[in-house]
Parts: sequence; C-alpha cells; structure tokens
Amino acid sequence: METLPNGHVFVGWGSTPAFTEFAPDGRVLLDGRIAEGNDNYRAYRARWTGRPETQPALVVDGGKAVVSWNGATEVARWQLLAGASQDDLRPAGAAARKGFETTLAVSADAHFVAARALGPRGGTLGESEPVAVRP
Repeated sequence: METLPNGHVFVGWGSTPAFTEFAPDGRVLLDGRIAEGNDNYRAYRARWTGRPETQPALVVDGGKAVVSWNGATEVARWQLLAGASQDDLRPAGAAARKGFETTLAVSADAHFVAARALGPRGGTLGESEPVAVRP
C-alpha cells in the first residue's frame, strides 16, 4: 500500500496481479490487472515517460496518413512532411495527437510523406521513415 502525495491510496494486491487506487473517501479511481503470464507481486504508482527506441509508424491509404508511435507518452502533435522526393520533404500539415492513431490529410500532389512527432513545447521527438504515396 502506498499513500500518494494527493491523499489517494494505491494498493498492489500481492500475488494477485492487480492494483487499485482509492480516493480519500474510499471511491475506486483506478482498478487494473497485470496481463496473464506476467508474474509480479509489487505495484507502484508513479509518473512514467515512454521513449521508444523505434521510429513512429506511418501508413498511407489514399488521401490519408495514419501515424502512431507505440509507447511514446510525450507526443502532443503530429506534423506531416510531404514532397516530390523522399529527400525533399517539407511541413505540409499538422494535427493534435488523438489516441493511439492520428490521421492526417495527404495532398494530391505529394509523392512521399513522413510524420514527425512533436512534444508539448513543439520540439521534435521522432520521425517516421518516408513512405511513397500511391495514387
């Protein structure tokens, strides 16, 4: 059991792979289980920042680019880069991150696109490989 700075209580249920966060009045705020097959007997509640070693994933389908970066917790926005060649990509649109996958519009004249992950202050966190746009 861990008392959190905000007065909540976080409980790891020992050999049962589960955890619960309670409000000071006893209401359950978070109730979770650790995936089957993952043995664990401790649980902690703490801030965590995911910084994947992989690049963002990008799929282009028609006039849409769908981008995601599994495990990246700091992405605030996605910037689409587009151009006539993969060596000459320029900003061509942006969108706020929306869940696991974010969709961006691809202009009809783009031959290659890539996606750039931007952090909360606008800095680049990562960039996908360029992808050829098929008509």
